[in-house]
Amino acid sequence: MRFAFIIALPICFGTITQQSFGQDSTKALPEIVVKESKRQIISHIDIHSASPTYKIDAENLRKIGALDIGQGMKQLPGVQIKDYGGAGGLRTISYRSLGASHTAVLLDDNFQLNNQTGAINLSRFETFGLEHIVFTSGQPNSLTALPSSYMPANVISIASNLMHPDSSFKAEVIQNLNSINSYESGFMASVLTKSKTFVSVQGFAKYGSGEYPYKYALSGSEQKFTRSNTDLLNLKGRIGVGEYFKKGSLKADFYYNKNEQQLPGAVVLFGAPNDQTLENQDYRVNVNFEYEIWPKFFLAASAFWQSGRTIYQDPSFLNSEGVFTSKYFRTDFGGGFMFSRLLKRKNERLFIGVDTKESQLESGNLANKPDR
Repeated sequence: MRFAFIIALPICFGTITQQSFGQDSTKALPEIVVKESKRQIISHIDIHSASPTYKIDAENLRKIGALDIGQGMKQLPGVQIKDYGGAGGLRTISYRSLGASHTAVLLDDNFQLNNQTGAINLSRFETFGLEHIVFTSGQPNSLTALPSSYMPANVISIASNLMHPDSSFKAEVIQNLNSINSYESGFMASVLTKSKTFVSVQGFAKYGSGEYPYKYALSGSEQKFTRSNTDLLNLKGRIGVGEYFKKGSLKADFYYNKNEQQLPGAVVLFGAPNDQTLENQDYRVNVNFEYEIWPKFFLAASAFWQSGRTIYQDPSFLNSEGVFTSKYFRTDFGGGFMFSRLLKRKNERLFIGVDTKESQLESGNLANKPDR
């Protein structure tokens, strides 16, 4: 037994020594190139930024069948779209648990305002006639956006073909049909002359009854009901003019929107059919100027004016008059400038600027006129 113990000890010791004092080795791994698939719907356009920057172009929006920006934004990670459904239904966005008021919308670098609710309805921006949409968290992906665009936590930037013509003549026509008796028709045409002056026009209509059958599980029967009071008529028009010169551009556009829709309301067993209506009418004028003063030094300026009204009516309201009507009138105007200097990468820049917005919201039901 003693002889066996003495022989075993050096073997164990040698094994431990070899494992404890082994030398590390360095090996260079080959470079691996990761490429984006062409079939991918979303592209991450700034891999150097710590903040997400996603882009969806018009072709991919058509592939997924998105009819408005709200449907297209559902493809982005971290985005939640609150969809109220139906023809002309409201859609709002929440990114990383931040509400809709924390996400701004820029249409051709023009800040979209809603001083009545603070949230922008994404279903009002149809995908027809769009070049692309870019979603950023932290700052807008634009050199010409004014300083107020940097205040919200997130920004949706929408670029239209109307204000960015790329050929001497371009025309588009669209007709959509869907299963809830709702229809969409639109046209867009732009002319770009040899002197780099352009004129564009776009018209769009969304209309239909929006009725569809459904089963109400709480009714205790297999009876089919019909979603009623869902008529919709939405008419939009936009005209754009502009001129490109050697180091910049000057653009202006006029926008008109009229929306009349019935509100189906919630489905309840004891309630009579809803017959509420909602009417919106909006006008807006934008003027945009941008100029490259020196290489990588840019100046941008813009101004806008918009006016609108909202009318809600319930003809069977339970009050002494038997009817309830609520009216709101909005007027907004403002402008400003931005001077920026590009750094190494596109989204890295130094800038200084100022802009101002004046908003007034008047209620037809109140004696006072609150200013916001």
